[in-house]
Amino acid sequence: LDALANSAGDLSRKGEEILDGMMASLRDLNSAIAKFDREILGEENLARFNDAVAQLNTAATSINENVLSDENTENLRLALAAIRETSENLKDSSLKLGPGLDAFRSVADKASSTLDEATEGDGLLAALLTDEQLRTDFRSLIRNLRQNGVLRYKDLPEETGTPASAPERKRGLFPKR
Repeated sequence: LDALANSAGDLSRKGEEILDGMMASLRDLNSAIAKFDREILGEENLARFNDAVAQLNTAATSINENVLSDENTENLRLALAAIRETSENLKDSSLKLGPGLDAFRSVADKASSTLDEATEGDGLLAALLTDEQLRTDFRSLIRNLRQNGVLRYKDLPEETGTPASAPERKRGLFPKR
């Protein structure tokens, strides 16, 4: 009986400790609920929450009435249809332009190749474009031909209509003497 009494006493003490712990936890829970009630669910916070909900409701109503109106929805549908039609037209146009653009590219490539050959090749044009001395000599040749003529041929001066050195001469490759 003594052992049973001791066990019952130990059990009773452990039960009291558990009850004391549970009471402390309940007090903490009660304190947290009171704080939540005072601070979170206080009149001022509830009023702010109600105001926010009212503002959200007003905004949603305004969006429904102004933005999502039947007229705006129809305008949006028409705009999307116009965009779709424009897109299809651009697609058709690009298909039609394709061969023309290919031909243009071909011509541009040929022109580029010709210009490269003209400026970098071995021909007279490349030499005239790149050799300053040759250009100067060619200008001198043309000037001398105009002044002295080829086989007695001379250009007439523009302002008088006659050669500078002789009275009225006829022009031609083989002039009369």
